[in-house]
Amino acid sequence: MTGITMETWVFDRSGPYSGATFNVHEEPEKFLQVLCGYLMMSDEELGLDILTEEKDGRRFVMIPMIHQSMCNGTDTTRAQSEARAIVSRATTCFAAKPIGAPEFDRVIKYSWIPSTWTPEADLLRKANEHCVKGIAKVVGDDREIARISKLRDGLVYRVLNTTQGPDTFGSILELLECLRDAVKVHRSLYMQSGILHGDISVNNIMITEPAKADGYKGVLIDLDLAKNMIEGPSESMHRIGTIEFMAVGVLRGEEHTYRHDLESFFYVLIWLCFVHGAKGQGTKPRNAPPDWSKGSSAQIAQR
Repeated sequence: MTGITMETWVFDRSGPYSGATFNVHEEPEKFLQVLCGYLMMSDEELGLDILTEEKDGRRFVMIPMIHQSMCNGTDTTRAQSEARAIVSRATTCFAAKPIGAPEFDRVIKYSWIPSTWTPEADLLRKANEHCVKGIAKVVGDDREIARISKLRDGLVYRVLNTTQGPDTFGSILELLECLRDAVKVHRSLYMQSGILHGDISVNNIMITEPAKADGYKGVLIDLDLAKNMIEGPSESMHRIGTIEFMAVGVLRGEEHTYRHDLESFFYVLIWLCFVHGAKGQGTKPRNAPPDWSKGSSAQIAQR
């Protein structure tokens, strides 16, 4: 509101949009309608947290468990990672454990995705059915938490897994073993399930304990941008991924293939070595090169 002029805005994960401006003196009824509308909004409509509940100082969610007809409660901590941008998938992850369990050994993931995308949980289940090792196992998922169909078409779903980023490596050997096994997972995912990950980045490779990850010391997470290649190439595969680690060919508009993902693994290694040095965890990270991801796709590819 500026002076006597008001303009209403709505912000959601698809982007902001607004109605026409109006003079509150000339249209006082509309002004009151706007105020009453905000006062009557639910937590969901106001954009407040509807994903977790709090009781006795503890936060928890209810997850429909696979192969069970009832919902099991899950304790959560504060968010481990969350997207700050409004217009995004708004991926948010919480460390979690079943109620009563001693260890936070799971992760609850929330993400808004377009309705035309294949849910990550479906791709993970497909990979698990083909015995792909080194990826997250879906303990349970709730396909739709909130839908604002009046505004934009989008949904929220959650996937549970365990995580620890590669930037926490304690030695060069641990880092290399993590990346080696993550490449193995990528190959298995592609060859056995026909799924191309499509978003290899420092945030989507995790260091794991072999005893808890089918013997793997590194795994892949986040199949939100993955593509079922059995369905054939897609226009959406031409330029997807995290731009800091995107292959040069993809930046230039080539169709995204497995080779481009392998190139992204190489950029992850370079980035980790530059930012964290040889010691990894416990050292103060340096900033990435200033021109690493600045400019247009063509300019980044040219460098």
